[in-house]
Amino acid sequence: MSSGRLSGDGADPGAVKQYYLRNKSRSWFRRNWNKIKRVSAAPGWLVYGIPALGLYLLNVRFVKISNPGRIGHVALEPDWFVKEMTIGARPRVKPVLLMSRKDCPNPCLLGYWEKYLHIVRSRFAIALLRPFRIFPFLRVDLFESMAPMRLVGKRPDILSLWGTRPPLLKLSEEHRARGMAALAELGVPEDAWFVCVHSREGGYSPEDEHVHGFRNTAIGSYALAMEAIVARGGWCVRVGDATMQPLAPQKGVVDYARSPLKSDWMDIFLCAQCRFFLGNTSGLYVVSYVFGVPAALANLTPLAQVYPLSGADLGIPKLQARSSGELVPFADILNSPAANFVFTAEFENDGLENVDNTAEDIRDLAVELMDRLDGTATYTDEDARLQERFRVAFATGRCETGPESRIGRDFLRKYARLV
Repeated sequence: MSSGRLSGDGADPGAVKQYYLRNKSRSWFRRNWNKIKRVSAAPGWLVYGIPALGLYLLNVRFVKISNPGRIGHVALEPDWFVKEMTIGARPRVKPVLLMSRKDCPNPCLLGYWEKYLHIVRSRFAIALLRPFRIFPFLRVDLFESMAPMRLVGKRPDILSLWGTRPPLLKLSEEHRARGMAALAELGVPEDAWFVCVHSREGGYSPEDEHVHGFRNTAIGSYALAMEAIVARGGWCVRVGDATMQPLAPQKGVVDYARSPLKSDWMDIFLCAQCRFFLGNTSGLYVVSYVFGVPAALANLTPLAQVYPLSGADLGIPKLQARSSGELVPFADILNSPAANFVFTAEFENDGLENVDNTAEDIRDLAVELMDRLDGTATYTDEDARLQERFRVAFATGRCETGPESRIGRDFLRKYARLV
């Protein structure tokens, strides 16, 4: 991949062309021949075939989010798709998204994408239009922007090409005004800045908790970080859902997730308006990302996805220990299948245990991001060497990285023996 980036006017044409050619098949019909045969044999061909060709000629395409029930996917996949079209790495089309309010994890977020996508919400209309998605020449699967199991998605390339261009989404003045009024009801002073705090728990999706439980972290381990934020003059707003464990009372901390004021639009306001998002391996932080808000993410797992999305972000991974309790060097994990494990059972079968970051690790991460936002962060030559050593080890496998995101400074100092 070329190192070309966007800078003001647009992307490096050479980098965009290389990306486009690399992901373009030599022959569309050859690539989709088996799908074409299946569609042509389907009973719906006679009903939908001619209209489908008409929509194709009108440049209409039906975009499909890979996991529409998860807010991270509804935030990130359209973001990648629109950015890819904007920089010229994908031909421009008239995208249509079929998603009812009932099926969407956050209808307010869906409304923000209407600037770029034609969204069909009527369940009756969706039933009529859904058969068009069986035609491969009309369907755009957005799953390729993500990191499919054992593979790397196309998203990092687009993030690099997008560079420092502004985010696609901007909070509306209506939501800003309503959100500030709601914050006052929650006890947050009018002139205070705040941080969204989120730690993934198992209550949101209990049906697959046994599969993804390795991503969870106790919210109590974020207490020191919240103390540090409050000591700097900020407030902390805990976000998430009502199934989460109650927060212990703490000065300057609001448990919005369990508040009667919780709503879809308020979730978006908080993620878009906060100074930064303090989180972990959960898709909610992506909402902050698509509005241009930086993040400090702890307990990231699997290791292959430890670099956050934005160059302004910081991340630190969960450690992994063998059954003996010995911590495994990062390079050993990155050069093994464990770097891409996505199921709890995989770690168990490999004799690995995910070790959560300590409260001190998370506090140091939050302090570093606050220092960076204030312009007071300092780094030594050894810090630069540790960042480079980790990135070199990371580059040995098929792993995902944001364009310029970093691993937490104090975390690398503490675990330099593992780098």
